[in-house]
Amino acid sequence: MLDAHGNGVAGASVLTEPRGFEAVADDKGAYRLPWLPAGELVVVATAPGWEPVRSELLVLADGEQGLLDLVLFDEQPISPITVTVTGPHGEPVDGAVVSASDGSVAVADELGVATLEGVVGDDLTLSVVDADEDLWTRSLEGVSLAAGGGLQWSPQLAGRPDGEVRSFGDGWCVLCHEDVAEAMATTPHGMAFGREPGEELLAYVGGGLVLELGAASLELWTDGDALSMRLTDAAGDWVEAPVFGYLGSVEGQSVPVVELSGQHYPIPAVWVAARDGREGFPCRDSSLLAFQLERWLDDDGRFLFDGDAPPPASAADANCLPCHVSGYTVSLRDDGGADLLFEDEAGWQDDGVSCERCHGPGESHLFSMAAEDIVQPQLLDAARANEVCGQCHSRTEGVHSGLPHPFAEERPYQPGEWLADTTSAVPLSWASGAASGGHQQHDELLETLHGPDGADLRCVDCHQVHGEHGAVRPALLRASADDNALCEGCHLERSFEGDAWLVAEHMGHRFYDPSGTQEAGRCVLCHMPATATDAGWCEQTGSGSVSSHRFEALSPQYTVAAFEDAGADELSLGEVPPHACADCHAWNAWYFESLGLSFRGPQGEPTILETHQDYLDAHGGMFP
Repeated sequence: MLDAHGNGVAGASVLTEPRGFEAVADDKGAYRLPWLPAGELVVVATAPGWEPVRSELLVLADGEQGLLDLVLFDEQPISPITVTVTGPHGEPVDGAVVSASDGSVAVADELGVATLEGVVGDDLTLSVVDADEDLWTRSLEGVSLAAGGGLQWSPQLAGRPDGEVRSFGDGWCVLCHEDVAEAMATTPHGMAFGREPGEELLAYVGGGLVLELGAASLELWTDGDALSMRLTDAAGDWVEAPVFGYLGSVEGQSVPVVELSGQHYPIPAVWVAARDGREGFPCRDSSLLAFQLERWLDDDGRFLFDGDAPPPASAADANCLPCHVSGYTVSLRDDGGADLLFEDEAGWQDDGVSCERCHGPGESHLFSMAAEDIVQPQLLDAARANEVCGQCHSRTEGVHSGLPHPFAEERPYQPGEWLADTTSAVPLSWASGAASGGHQQHDELLETLHGPDGADLRCVDCHQVHGEHGAVRPALLRASADDNALCEGCHLERSFEGDAWLVAEHMGHRFYDPSGTQEAGRCVLCHMPATATDAGWCEQTGSGSVSSHRFEALSPQYTVAAFEDAGADELSLGEVPPHACADCHAWNAWYFESLGLSFRGPQGEPTILETHQDYLDAHGGMFP
């Protein structure tokens, strides 16, 4: 067995087809196949690193013995691993170092291309890092390459170094970005955690009020501009504390938080401020609602804990605060809780969502003032850019930590990373696939045609997170959804040939009034029904407080099926999957009964099967 240069190929394997007689070449490439039977056969020679070679068809007579021609085969050209490395702006990363877990290393050229030759094996890991290690390492695990195989990989590097990088806080960002920082401070992101109650909440509480929680009760009272609470359980035991701060915007929806035994706990009530539009409709009024009683009370209304506070595992420090504050590290506790630390002291640097939550730690940028030294989400690919939002707008479980936010064993997620490196999704959904719990906008987006396998819609295509340039609140939309301007910005041309009449025809309703009182014809009412909630379900509509981001016009069939699966004619709120019809129809029915205006379509109690069967019948008449 010789190579193309006449050298023996030691260890080459020889096999006959058929019958499978085998031999192995010695150190000179010689081999023997004695006692071959008469008939036709082919000799196949193989060796690691060489192309397999088949001989011509051989015909042996009975008892024939002799020398067979040696099978020569050329050295196998192993296909390389080609890695094209780009940076946060999509630019080639010259000098990036690419390595494989078998020890192979290559350096990217000025085009960002590196080639690893001769890599063969199973369960390999490829890694790439820029020469100056200014960006995060990217890795590709579980790579298997057989002889003759190859691979192309195009990683985009972003973020900051893996090592400890100091967070400087918004106080430095405002020095150069004053207008943006001031606008951001007035947004729901900027007000994600507040220290003072809003004036409307103070007026609502007044001298004091009591919220009945079954056999338990929650008392709130004011002392000047401060709020305090006393929670009394069914046995008469109580916990009392001043309110420390507010999770969420005090101008919209927020949960008061108290500090007990060094941890922070959301009280079992959520404040929902009056919303614009639908004036007078009950679900739009200001209200204080029961909220996550399971953190404090059992089914009988008794405290779930002995002592002064619930267990740290249910505290905001381990569950809520990591998305509502910024500038911290997380220290896991043995009791299942977590401590947020800033410079080794308990607490955090910034209330609310800071600039660095979306742009990464600013240490290098502060000293260099170079754009490439800070993450710019708009320059990331769509998947990475959306994950900057998804770090909080997903229902997640941190890798290793088990906490419900992106946190790995050593550090939290940083912008520009792959979210899957630090967390996994644990969505709550109805049978339709629509979210049934809050904070799942990113999870839902991934399941739509706007997601990674479709148009790659970016969150910022619809939302202006800085709150500038005339953004429409409360969702900070770039255009109004009430008159369909937001959706038609793309879909009028892409889906309806630029013809507004086709939009109206698409709605299938007799009335088309997206910006008026009836609201009939609003894209978002059909395609983004409020299927989820974190602040109770509307008794009039059965809807929640969080709009679905699947963009599916949910048919009443899903709701009817839920009743049928339960074998019931009546279900409680929260067991009834909201659909695309009930919210608008309930509003119009109320408006008709109150003022004699608008139309009366199918409507009724949202907890009754018959109501949704009527919706389904009407829906089938329009969209058979």
